[in-house]
Amino acid sequence: EQPAQLDKAPTARSRLRWPLLFYVYLALTRVFEGRIHAFARKRHQRMGAPAERFGERTGQATTARPAGKLVWFNAASLGELRAAATVIERLSGVRVLLTTTTNSGALAAARTLPSTVIHQFAPVDGPASVARFLDHWRPDMAVFVESDLPLRAIDGLARGGVPMAILNARPSKSRSRFPRLSRSVLSRMDLVTAQDSQTATELQKLGLEDDRLFAVLDLKSCAPAPKPDVAAAKALSSAIGGRPVWLAMSAHVSELECLTAAHRAVLRADPEALLIIAPRHPEKWADASGGAMGPLSGLTVASRSKAEALTGRQVYVADTLGEAGTLFAVSDVCVICGTFAQIGGHSPYEAFLSGRPVIYGPYPGNHKAAFDAAATSGAARQVRGAEDLAAAVLDWWQGDALAQASESAQSLSRIASDGAARIAARIKELIR
Repeated sequence: EQPAQLDKAPTARSRLRWPLLFYVYLALTRVFEGRIHAFARKRHQRMGAPAERFGERTGQATTARPAGKLVWFNAASLGELRAAATVIERLSGVRVLLTTTTNSGALAAARTLPSTVIHQFAPVDGPASVARFLDHWRPDMAVFVESDLPLRAIDGLARGGVPMAILNARPSKSRSRFPRLSRSVLSRMDLVTAQDSQTATELQKLGLEDDRLFAVLDLKSCAPAPKPDVAAAKALSSAIGGRPVWLAMSAHVSELECLTAAHRAVLRADPEALLIIAPRHPEKWADASGGAMGPLSGLTVASRSKAEALTGRQVYVADTLGEAGTLFAVSDVCVICGTFAQIGGHSPYEAFLSGRPVIYGPYPGNHKAAFDAAATSGAARQVRGAEDLAAAVLDWWQGDALAQASESAQSLSRIASDGAARIAARIKELIR
């Protein structure tokens, strides 16, 4: 699907008054800011994030603000970072401050973004934290990616006359639950892009004018394919040999039972089959060594982070970061996880851009439009559960089915769009 580009310059904003719910939020975050900090500290530790950088979450910067214009991008985690990167990489000559909530997002930013991009952990949305953050960084524009919208920060920026944008907005239940609050947020934005037509319609019903809805485009589709490490891919392919491989990408522990049940069925049909599991959050996976890992009992398992050999192993846990391109390169079929439990789904675009067709579960979540378009073209197939999943994997391993699906995926990956470049150009106009 190639949605139309709107590309209209915004007019002067008319900000709506905040509803009562906003002031309740301000009061609660003021009263409980200390407890919010304590919760954030525990979460920071559980992620394995550097202890010395916790202060960033309370607005205490760990690096100096650079001279000149500065654009703040707030991207919660990996998916949001991938969308933001397509625009950031086109902002030549503009300094960028990127904040993420997760440590995996921080590590990915360090690996994939230009060295000139400054990374900090996102501050919690309390009064003291936001004040410290804004006083230090003084952004000339703020860009919020997808759905992480810190209300207190947005209000402070609006009061200071700082232009703001929401990029790659996706469907959200909170918009229908809190329409007045959503309208007020949208009224403070100079630029909004939606990742699909459903979201665009939702935003327009809330009063977003066409002249602020700049584009209908999923920015993840504009990203470059994840690059494999050639040497690592060659070594892993050699270790696998000629075995058929299916990859469970961005897997959550709650999906493990379904994945392993499917693999047992696959092994009954082909004892040489190998399942590679790439956990969404390796640090959580490492902690799930008790009952949650029960579904792996009876299967022979190797861990990539421990450099364990693949010989005689039926499951390979690729519990490392930054190796998506390498894993796609050695796999025949890719299963997009986050879709076998009500988690919200994960984007299939990395697989498509790597020329891999995908299988997904009954809960595509925020990425339903992308999966639907891919299914129509033959590059994706939806399954209901473990039995269907095993059947789909085995079917794509036979005959011409996989080659045809791969060709459809490659066709999707060749979509040429200059949408991200036009968005970057509009941001440059706004900060002038």
